[in-house]
Amino acid sequence: MRVRQRDIQGLTGYDIGLQAVMADSVVRASIMPLNPVIGYQDWTVNAGNFISYNTSDRHVDADIRMSGGGSSVEIFTEHMHGTHGQEDLVLSIKNIHVQDWIALNPFAPPVKGDLSAMFRLNYNEHMQINGKGTVDTDNFYYGRERVADIHAEADITTAPGGALTASADISFDGHRAITLRGALNDSTLTAPMNLDLSVIHMPLSVANPSSAHPPDALKAPSTALSTSWAHRLAHPQRMACARLSGRVPCHDRD
Repeated sequence: MRVRQRDIQGLTGYDIGLQAVMADSVVRASIMPLNPVIGYQDWTVNAGNFISYNTSDRHVDADIRMSGGGSSVEIFTEHMHGTHGQEDLVLSIKNIHVQDWIALNPFAPPVKGDLSAMFRLNYNEHMQINGKGTVDTDNFYYGRERVADIHAEADITTAPGGALTASADISFDGHRAITLRGALNDSTLTAPMNLDLSVIHMPLSVANPSSAHPPDALKAPSTALSTSWAHRLAHPQRMACARLSGRVPCHDRD
């Protein structure tokens, strides 16, 4: 499968593809060509790049390293000498220009920013999954308005019985705004769903960036009623009768 796109001036905006083959019990996919074009930028991909999945033992291997236009994407497994288990699957993204990657979609929102991320994922033969990583979007814009620098951290662990433990934090311009802590389907707890979501400090210009600078006709006193809000979702016992409780204070940004 290969995608090619040229504009009315004949310039190539996108030229990238994926080739997949299956041999015995191994599915293997590679990116082609080795000199793709993404968002009008020339990229390079390492020769022999691949990601593979063995359907018999569920083992994953990968070695994909792409770079171009000051950006890079890497997906790889780290092999340790003398071990035969599943290695960490690592995703490393550096300085991806969001607007370049979504420009192919005419219905994409008017956003731009520079995305970086680092994730490590590991699982064993019992399908216990452990994942941890960070995502940063610098100078995130909606239209012509700057929204914020966004930083997110996540840590997820699963158990053979289906229990999932998760924690996540999101910050805007260096200020922690949202936290999530809890567990799902943990039989050792009194409730199958035990989550605590706290919105600590959320500027409304971030929650709804299109209204950060309203037209003059909408600049009534009520539009500046609040610029931040907070809320907490505490321990719903089950999805059929979840309980939402907390407070929503509003205050001026200054």
